[in-house]
Amino acid sequence: MKRIVYTVAFLLSTAALAQAQTAVKETKEQVTDLVVFGGDLVIYTQKEEQGQYLYTERRGASGTATKDAALNAGVINAVIGRNESGSELYVYQKVSRKDERIAVFTQKNGAFEKVEERRLPKMRNNSYNLGLFLSEDKSRLFISAELGRTRGRDDIYQSRWENGKWSKPKNMGKAVNTREAEFAPFATADSLFFSRQRDTEAYVYGVPLDASKAAAGEPVMLTSNVNQDKAFNAYYRRDGEKETWLSVSQPTATAQATYTAYASVAESVPAVVAAPAPNPTPAPVAVQAPAPVEPTPVKAAAADLVLSYGFNRVFTEETDLRQLNKLLASQPKGAKISVKGYSDAFGTAEAKQRVSRKRAVFVKWYIDNYFSGKGFEVTLENVVAEEKGSGQRKTEITVAK
Repeated sequence: MKRIVYTVAFLLSTAALAQAQTAVKETKEQVTDLVVFGGDLVIYTQKEEQGQYLYTERRGASGTATKDAALNAGVINAVIGRNESGSELYVYQKVSRKDERIAVFTQKNGAFEKVEERRLPKMRNNSYNLGLFLSEDKSRLFISAELGRTRGRDDIYQSRWENGKWSKPKNMGKAVNTREAEFAPFATADSLFFSRQRDTEAYVYGVPLDASKAAAGEPVMLTSNVNQDKAFNAYYRRDGEKETWLSVSQPTATAQATYTAYASVAESVPAVVAAPAPNPTPAPVAVQAPAPVEPTPVKAAAADLVLSYGFNRVFTEETDLRQLNKLLASQPKGAKISVKGYSDAFGTAEAKQRVSRKRAVFVKWYIDNYFSGKGFEVTLENVVAEEKGSGQRKTEITVAK
């Protein structure tokens, strides 16, 4: 039985609502991944009867598809990443049952040239599928497979390049993996993205990573801009303010499934700034001894958005994320944003501090990842309220005026 690698190296960015998306490629063939390399060269993987192969074609130029010989040294081939500058392409190649490798390519005079090769980590995969993503610096390999002690179906693991070899793949734990299949991993310096399958559907999730590159919280489903309802959404990747992903429609009795690769670029929405009111001319004041005046308390600025949470929950719900996207998209670049997380008075002092802090930290992570192009200055604060109740389980977002 042939192993099919379902992984990808798309280029992605923000998940804001204010985005324009365009179809990069639409086909009835089984396309499993796609990357835009060097500006206009589209590289994608196509499943065929004999195996899985990489094709290249110029973006917007139909009829230019080529089955590149250098990239297809194996029976199963797939793009699994690239370096930060986009000058190197990382490719998985399965030549035989005992010969699985990661090849690093550069382009020279328009042709792909292999400059490095590494063997795959030793592992026994009990799944029909295998997914891989190699980090930009080639130090971390994210794997979707079933390697034993799985939490359900396919799980996501992480292996590190240490002393010239890969470490034993380590399961990323219950923060990421469930009884469903998790696959198509992609990682940035501080975030992990992957797809989770539900029967014949799949949806893209994201989760922050801590300094040790472990999951720091529960994954959150991305917005409907990426996750089309009742579809197979996967291979989400980001690069600055660009994003791509694949959505596969469900087949019907009269129509095959359609494989569509999307790309989007965040649209800037200009902020409306009210003109300042003119200063009134001061009235003349009689010269007399001033009466004592009580200091006027300074009223705190009202929050521009309040996010609500269930008991002990620290991640933002889909409906609130839409409101957050709308608020952030309307702000100018460099805006100063205050994020204040609250917990109510229920629980131990340690738990209350932790929950209030995590609520604020997750919102900052979301802003940094999905609105990185706007360069917002985000400050954090967390508060433990003296009252109990749902009204104190919140995060306040305030934009400096």
